[in-house]
Amino acid sequence: MDEDLRRRADDGDPDAIGQLVELVGEAGDMAELRRLAEAGGADAVDVLVELAGEREDLAELRRLADLGNTDAAEVLDRAARLALVVIQRRLAGDQPLRHDDAVHRKYEAQICEPYVPSCCQGGALCTQR
Repeated sequence: MDEDLRRRADDGDPDAIGQLVELVGEAGDMAELRRLAEAGGADAVDVLVELAGEREDLAELRRLADLGNTDAAEVLDRAARLALVVIQRRLAGDQPLRHDDAVHRKYEAQICEPYVPSCCQGGALCTQR
């Protein structure tokens, strides 16, 4: 990465910050995006939320939501609602949603556990198809 661009961004040049956020976002460098976001780069926060959502990185989304980012909170809310729908369908004995096993496994430890312990701690819901 261009050190001059990084230096200009560190000095607060908005054009350099924008270019750096774009380059870092394309590279998918979450750590650098976090650094830019913490330095006050609103564009970096937007790209960070987008990447975390694409990667389904709930820990990062939770961190951003805790910092007051409403976009991150909305993505988390959608993920939680999807996970709860999957759980409800399984409890009701309904046919699973497409990909519900993958969704459930992905989100169970991060979302379900606080709400449905029997599901996420090896209960019948997790062990049966």
